[in-house]
Amino acid sequence: MRTTHPSVGKSRPEIEAELRGVLEYNRSETLKLMLHDAPIGEVLEKIVLDAEAVLPGSICSLLLLSADGERLTYGAAPNLPDFYNAAVEGAAVALGNGSCGTAAASGTRVVVEDVATHPYWAAYAELTRKAELGACWSQPVLGPRRTVVGTFGIYHRTACSPTDRDIVVIEHASDLAALAIDRHRAQEELTHYRDHLEQLIAERAATIVCLNRELQQRVEEAQAANRAKGVFLANMSHELRTPLNAVVGLAALLQESVTDPVQRQRTERIVIAGRHLLGTIDAILDLSKIETGKFTLEDCPLRIDAIVDNVVAMMRDRAESKDLVLRVDVPEMPFALAGDPVRLQQALLNYVGNAVKFTGQGTISLRVRVLETCAASVFLHFEVQDTGIGIKPAALRRLFQGFEQADSSISRTYGGTGLGLEITRRFAELMGGTVGVDSVEGQGSTFWFTARLRKSTEGAASGPPAQARALAITDPSALRAILQRDWAGSRVLVAEDEPINAEITRALLESVGLTVENAVTGREAVDKAITFAPTLILMDMQMPELDGIDATRAIRALPGMARLPIIAMTANAFAEDRAACLAVGMNGFLSKPVLPGRLYAEILAQLTAQQAEPLELV
Repeated sequence: MRTTHPSVGKSRPEIEAELRGVLEYNRSETLKLMLHDAPIGEVLEKIVLDAEAVLPGSICSLLLLSADGERLTYGAAPNLPDFYNAAVEGAAVALGNGSCGTAAASGTRVVVEDVATHPYWAAYAELTRKAELGACWSQPVLGPRRTVVGTFGIYHRTACSPTDRDIVVIEHASDLAALAIDRHRAQEELTHYRDHLEQLIAERAATIVCLNRELQQRVEEAQAANRAKGVFLANMSHELRTPLNAVVGLAALLQESVTDPVQRQRTERIVIAGRHLLGTIDAILDLSKIETGKFTLEDCPLRIDAIVDNVVAMMRDRAESKDLVLRVDVPEMPFALAGDPVRLQQALLNYVGNAVKFTGQGTISLRVRVLETCAASVFLHFEVQDTGIGIKPAALRRLFQGFEQADSSISRTYGGTGLGLEITRRFAELMGGTVGVDSVEGQGSTFWFTARLRKSTEGAASGPPAQARALAITDPSALRAILQRDWAGSRVLVAEDEPINAEITRALLESVGLTVENAVTGREAVDKAITFAPTLILMDMQMPELDGIDATRAIRALPGMARLPIIAMTANAFAEDRAACLAVGMNGFLSKPVLPGRLYAEILAQLTAQQAEPLELV
């Protein structure tokens, strides 16, 4: 008989709090299996066994939807009898066909408290008696488009109904199974694409569009999910950056070699789509880190006029292509300020980018005002005014929520996700401010945000830091020319174990006259730091034998290697990853995918810094 669990009588929030530790641990361990490419059957079996451990007396089962969507096939059910699993293999997806067949057909949870009397189980009466099963509840497993990809079933020996504790565990296991199934299918598709290189460019473009849409939906779901889902989203960012690095890098190389106009246009579209997807991934990662408490603002000297100049420099070409006038009104600051220049610049870029997108003719004005000043800080008001299409009054209140725009026709006509406004709101709030918009439909809009910046005693910065300066570089041509002129023949050691990424990096570096040597393990990187005598090292964090952190420690311990420039180039994009790299003596940090201009800028800055003073990039 089923015993009464101590959770009976507790509210759902109390049950979720009680289970949070074990469920987050189970999720973390399952994600480790996924990230280490464990077989899908092993991952699904762990999900099933973890659920059974949390719900004593239960027998769990995962069934997968067939490719044609008409049948259910075995996924994992290690504690159901073999004859039972064989009998339900290929069960039809149909209303009334058991709990799982009905759940898959309806897309909703199905609870059958007594299989011996319920009509859904009439055709399986002899089978359930032989297997000694009394109850079966089934939860549909929903994929990224909220379509059914399988079912998660829980059986009991006696007739019974689920408790709130059962439901919490069922939903958690189903969500985790959906992620595992989705990732497995994506890996199968990538394996297929690898064998069809001639079709890769066109298929990648379609895949990027599809992934972008899926990411939009995943972020929307993550905003309503718990902390564990936020952590998983950050981990998925790492998984996406590695293949995206290959997409962006190969497209950049193709741009250099393709002469056919049609092919050049298609390649350019891949680059644009890749950059858009990278921006979306970065924004999602920032939101995830904010929600999980891992996001921290920089605190360094900055100049408001320099940040505004960067924004104008980056947006000038887009504005001039539409004959728009960019105007700037920035007061002179009589005191030095400190804060996060990169996030301030990103917030302004989001506003100015939207203004350019939604303005057909006229003027875009960027203004900064001092609202309040005290002994320790200054409260600033930033605004971007345009003469564009304006916004309907009913849509204004939704604008600063993730993936929201004024109406659905905007995304069809102008593109975009609406995520930039959500990011700007989060940045402003972290800086002690808020956001808002004033708009008249058909006449234009004024988007604004406020931020409190610390008065600095270190003196005004002569310009934005290296990271902010690099953001202003949109054309790598000048950087390529400087590298070819001043640093041709310099030796660069690329420590990278992934063959495609190593090949792309080598091609990008050799195209500007650098001499390249590759190391596929951390130990080999240490050895070649001696034998190859590089001028600079690009170091991946995750490698066999020694990871990038330990390899850097070993290199720094070698005679004459204390000032050798070492740049991390990794798919790990957390602030703590960057801090760990800098703590062991790395000089720079690049998160994949690395656009050619950003790669050249960092290499040039580090080479120049080693020779003399750091190079001013803007």
